[in-house]
Amino acid sequence: MGPVLNITSPAAFAVVGSGVVMGSLADGIHRVTVTGVDDYGNQTSELVDFTVDATGPLLVVSAPVAGGSYVSPKNAFFTATEAATFYCAIDAGPTFICTSPYAMSLSAGTHQLRVYATDQLGNTGSTVSRTFTIL
Repeated sequence: MGPVLNITSPAAFAVVGSGVVMGSLADGIHRVTVTGVDDYGNQTSELVDFTVDATGPLLVVSAPVAGGSYVSPKNAFFTATEAATFYCAIDAGPTFICTSPYAMSLSAGTHQLRVYATDQLGNTGSTVSRTFTIL
């Protein structure tokens, strides 16, 4: 007969070979009971906790402010709600990895900064865009 895997959970699931595919679960901590039964009927169970994280980090850009005017090149300051890699783009330029504070060397005129963050699991948050002027 071979080993049997019984899983109980409030979520929908399907047993696939030796693995289990869970239905869509909300972000957060979930618990399943895994029960194993061998060919002799011996049984053991264990509670297993796991975390679902399918949401990108929330990004806060504190500077520059949207619509702001500055007399010299400005530093950009941003943070995320979790450990993340930040990506920036200035005007129509390419996207690059950046850190906060990011020192922008810009000529006089109107500019646009775009920033987004990707967490350690590869979830990407929304892009924050700031248009501002260097005088």
